[in-house]
Amino acid sequence: MQSFLGMKKGKNSSQRVILVAKLFLLFVVWRAALFGLGFIAPSVLPYQPSFASPTALLIYKMPIWIYSWANFDGVHYLTLGRWGYNGAALIQAFFPLLPLLMATLNYFLQNLLVAGLLITNGAFFIALVGWFVMTKSLWNQKMAWIATAVLLLFPTSFYFVAIYNESIYLVLIIWSWYFVRKRHWIFAGLLGGLAAATRVVGVLWLAVLLWEFLQLKPKERRTQLPQLAIALLLTMSGLVAFMLYLNQAFADPLLFLHVQSQFGAGRSQSLIIYPQVIWRYLKILATARPFDLKYFAYTQEFIAGTIGLVTLVVAWLKKLPKSLVIYSVLAFLLPTLTGTFSSMPRYLLSAPAIIVLPAVLLAKKPHWLWLYLLFSTILLVVNTILFIQGYWVA
Repeated sequence: MQSFLGMKKGKNSSQRVILVAKLFLLFVVWRAALFGLGFIAPSVLPYQPSFASPTALLIYKMPIWIYSWANFDGVHYLTLGRWGYNGAALIQAFFPLLPLLMATLNYFLQNLLVAGLLITNGAFFIALVGWFVMTKSLWNQKMAWIATAVLLLFPTSFYFVAIYNESIYLVLIIWSWYFVRKRHWIFAGLLGGLAAATRVVGVLWLAVLLWEFLQLKPKERRTQLPQLAIALLLTMSGLVAFMLYLNQAFADPLLFLHVQSQFGAGRSQSLIIYPQVIWRYLKILATARPFDLKYFAYTQEFIAGTIGLVTLVVAWLKKLPKSLVIYSVLAFLLPTLTGTFSSMPRYLLSAPAIIVLPAVLLAKKPHWLWLYLLFSTILLVVNTILFIQGYWVA
């Protein structure tokens, strides 16, 4: 931990405490601001939940500005934590790590919603510390603070503290990347396996392990090959274990994929190439009724689905760590194979190279940086209010 915090051995531990305290204070202010949006949201938009079973949230006897953080997919994670994969139809699309953690903590708290919020919020703070130190190790402390601001103010960053798996996933890949860079392959593979039990894109972390391994000198490769092999198996284990469970319980190891088309998001079970998705969205934007909230969602999805790829090309040219860029490309393209950009504004949270690039490009251009952060903050406020009030964002 000491080296991870970017401090030399023997340095006063109070500096590490101060750093973590600053990040914690920043996190608390940001989180309190998001809660504050819950108070003003009803005066902006009426509460019109457009997701399944919104009344299921009432059983937790919490105020709406708290239970609304379990809107949309949060309801499914609560169902999984309470009843397991037989609790409702289609929830086999959701991976098991988050509901398992929620069910475990709920044993002590006896409130599944509170357990879920504590887990996701706690995980995001740990991820935030990792994000700061990762960016500091790649650039410098000033860049780390800028990158932290960019992450917190990303237009869909509120998902990190909702009952979604974004924060769990981010903390796992951030720490796994740390162990990869330290060449602790088994620890990296273990966290990669947990990431693959959190989201299907976690199995793509194999690309990071392989790329970083290929950067070793030939002699180092020979000595570290057995550890890499174990790490690769561990990384695949999360997905494989879930598939084995689905095969035993439902006689379909790919059920998490097969139920996607039934969610009503326009997903296809057959593979669709990226240009076809762009053409599909151009037709949607040309024919849909403009100036309503659905059109706003379509537009945001299209921008995320197109600008995201451009951002990754720039990230490669700007010489960001190649392993992170390669992984981000794969994580970005995988959802598009279902034929839609639906949820893409949220899926970008799993692509570190996309999130950090504005900090890299604008660190020496303060006026443009402040403009970007202002625009991003406006989108964050709008998206958070929409989410809290039950309107589709991602």
